[in-house]
Amino acid sequence: MIAQKVGMTRVFGEDGSHIPVTVLKVNNCQVVAKKTDKTDGYNAVQVGMGLAKVKRVSKQMRGHFAKAEVEPNKDYESLGLARKLLLNLVQKFWLTIL
Repeated sequence: MIAQKVGMTRVFGEDGSHIPVTVLKVNNCQVVAKKTDKTDGYNAVQVGMGLAKVKRVSKQMRGHFAKAEVEPNKDYESLGLARKLLLNLVQKFWLTIL
């Protein structure tokens, strides 16, 4: 999962104490590609976040996103995973805040 730091704030406990917390923004995370031992020599998933304007995405990256059948993402990161944890290609996931 990729998150963008929005800022800091504080939460007050029942006893009046305050706890500093970081505010994160998680926006439209989706799996763009998966790398496996057989094809790439390592296990990882490429996760994208946020939508990018098509005119700001290079032709090479447009092809990469088109192959995955997803909208172009503004930010993306490759995350190494154990083989059994690889997500299905284009699987979206959501975050629930408690």
